[in-house]
Amino acid sequence: MKKLLWILAFAMVFGLVASTGAFAQKAAPAQAQQPAQQVVQQQMDQAAPQVELTGTLTSANQFIADSGENYQLIPSAKSTELREHLGEKVKLKATVMEDNEGFKSIDVSDYEVLKK
Repeated sequence: MKKLLWILAFAMVFGLVASTGAFAQKAAPAQAQQPAQQVVQQQMDQAAPQVELTGTLTSANQFIADSGENYQLIPSAKSTELREHLGEKVKLKATVMEDNEGFKSIDVSDYEVLKK
């Protein structure tokens, strides 16, 4: 009977330790993502210098420069303000970022609505 109690106690302790280890492994990826997000933000902060672009906001998140290039707006306070000027010609100060597939996005820091 004592052996059975010892075996049950051992099994319970082993099960508790094993489940705690599995929980720690599941929590680790979320913790690992945090530094990756910080690295991306640092890269954005150190991205190319700001440029001026002139063009038209054609949808809530799409900007077409006078040169014909399309840009996706990165969500920010300024890009939210800019949405009030759909279809109007604007001059932007922005940081341009391009991914490996050639997809371009802009982080707008300032803008000016141009007169028609």
